[in-house]
Amino acid sequence: RGGVARGVGLAAARGAQGNAAGASLAPGLASGRPALFTIEAATNSGVALDMGHGLEAFLPYSLLGSTTRRGVDARLAALVADAPQTDPKRLRRQALEGLVGRELSLCVSEVQQRPGRPGKVILSEKGARAYWARHAGSAGPSCALKPGDRVRSVVQNVKPYGLFVDIHHAEGVFVGLVHK
Repeated sequence: RGGVARGVGLAAARGAQGNAAGASLAPGLASGRPALFTIEAATNSGVALDMGHGLEAFLPYSLLGSTTRRGVDARLAALVADAPQTDPKRLRRQALEGLVGRELSLCVSEVQQRPGRPGKVILSEKGARAYWARHAGSAGPSCALKPGDRVRSVVQNVKPYGLFVDIHHAEGVFVGLVHK
């Protein structure tokens, strides 16, 4: 197994088999700026994503954001209640399958270099949240969003009084509350 490099761009992940397309994406990844990724498959320890250009990407359960993780944990608790004799670790994949097809704002946590093969990119939702918290202006989302704006969002939690949503915007991902 190769070494691990933090903050390395996509071109380095491609290694000897790099190409121009991979190299052109490197600056965005090296900056640490999050991007939207679509979850493609679940495993027992996290979810897999396709970054294109032959790169494998993985989001470990431990690097899910707290809201996403709570949703997965709630699904896991329901699965355990339905099958109390089953080891919860075996049920985690089923709980994580609820994320397949969903878009998350993620950043590169590390790149695992693998000799003779493209690197494996480890992504982090926690890191993306931290990035947006560090780069938010003192005014926060109020300077980026105004009444009447149409925004893309993902429901993260449902409460009797409304929905908590992640609002995907060019200036970052904001958490919002949609009242009933």
